[in-house]
Amino acid sequence: MNSRFASELQLEEWFERVVQPQTRLRILRCHRHRAGRSWRIRPRVIQEHIFYYILRGQVDVLIGERSTSWSAGQAAWVGPGIPQQANWNPEEPLEFFVLKFRLEDAQGRVLSAPLPPGVVDAPGTLLHALDELSDLLTLEGPLQQLRLRAQMLNLLAMFAECDSGITQVDGLNATQRKQLQRTLQNQIQSPFNSEELARVCKLAPATFRRKFKATYGCSARQWIAQERMRQIADALLENDRTLEDLISEYGLESVPSFTRQFSKQFGCSPREWRQQGERPQKLRSNIQSPSS
Repeated sequence: MNSRFASELQLEEWFERVVQPQTRLRILRCHRHRAGRSWRIRPRVIQEHIFYYILRGQVDVLIGERSTSWSAGQAAWVGPGIPQQANWNPEEPLEFFVLKFRLEDAQGRVLSAPLPPGVVDAPGTLLHALDELSDLLTLEGPLQQLRLRAQMLNLLAMFAECDSGITQVDGLNATQRKQLQRTLQNQIQSPFNSEELARVCKLAPATFRRKFKATYGCSARQWIAQERMRQIADALLENDRTLEDLISEYGLESVPSFTRQFSKQFGCSPREWRQQGERPQKLRSNIQSPSS
């Protein structure tokens, strides 16, 4: 192992090391990201920990010598010193939450990950923990580092539980997620039909509702409502069409009701959103985007 890195540790010992005040924690990136057409991870070796949570779409990755695919509802933790690269189909949408952080011991050596690089089927609560961590970064004061460290430990412990099988997610499998993604995208501008979605997944309606929520942390109805809002938000920045035209296209009727929901999700009115000319740096949403 590279001498710049601390020696490998057992999981319990690793967590004990992280809570020590002499261990330095630096969060370098923590936000939701929508991949552009030219996005890819070029072959590289990183010197930090990177945590990915796939919100929508699928990405093919090479971590070390292992080739795999990550899809929505899955999380991956790649430690420092691990070669990685990734490619995706630009014709399909890709959104993910990325957390990049560095942990150093008292001698300035980077703490390597206590687990080998891997991907887990993650519960919606893990995404919520990432969002809460993002919120904590905006706080100031003497307690910020303590709060960040506590939330990081919570987040990484949740991943470790999923990786060890302690936390089982009784959700949709990869094939069901892939079929569901195609159907959901076609229903964005159509009336919601949960029975059709259940048939796509070859599940009874009640079973489908339970597995969908276990996988994505929300109901299919909630996902469609918020995805409509995300797409209208993009359209507001990309063209000059009126809000009335856009919400009518997406099967919505009430401008005042939409405006209230939009403000709740994005923290500003549609008019303010368009006047900014670009997406605010931070978008808050507790709804994941199903995909595969």
